[in-house]
Amino acid sequence: MNFDLEEKLRPYIVADDLNDAIKLVESHLSSYQDTPFPQIIGRDILLLTEDLLNYLDRFIGTLERKMNLQSLYGEMNGFYINYDLWFVDCFGYDFIGTSDDRDWLADFEDEHASTQRFIIKGFEDIQLLYKDHFEQGRGKIERQENAAEICDYAVILRLQELFRATFKLAAEQNKSWATLPIFVTAHDYELIYRIN
Repeated sequence: MNFDLEEKLRPYIVADDLNDAIKLVESHLSSYQDTPFPQIIGRDILLLTEDLLNYLDRFIGTLERKMNLQSLYGEMNGFYINYDLWFVDCFGYDFIGTSDDRDWLADFEDEHASTQRFIIKGFEDIQLLYKDHFEQGRGKIERQENAAEICDYAVILRLQELFRATFKLAAEQNKSWATLPIFVTAHDYELIYRIN
């Protein structure tokens, strides 16, 4: 993790300014052209917006039959070491926590967790970069590792961008859940983005 970069990103996330957060990360990453990680610059996964909308529609519909749903949490797996499959698990809560304190996110009932994962598609070549990075021992090269850590934030921000676009589409379609608060990040990261 690049804690200095995360601290620079936090005000953007709090201010719901993902676009400038992405620009900041891509600016940092562009100075690592001697590594393969700048391949992610300018790319997104917004092609998954409709798929994520349908996934959330099914998941939330199931939850609303079981509980008084007040908030959601979407967490991407530890993608930087699990490069074979990138996915998101979702969780429902009958209360609303805060972005400042992650502890409440672990306070969910098993029956309020998604039973199916939402598979991230569109970054398969980036997944291969991580695979090569770890399997070839490139993480021991400081410059390579720095680039990989910056790329981590690009992946997370693009995931958060996808959720933002999905909730916007849900609002346009008058989905009842479009105003639910949802918190989005990746496993082991504290850069939590809140929608609503």
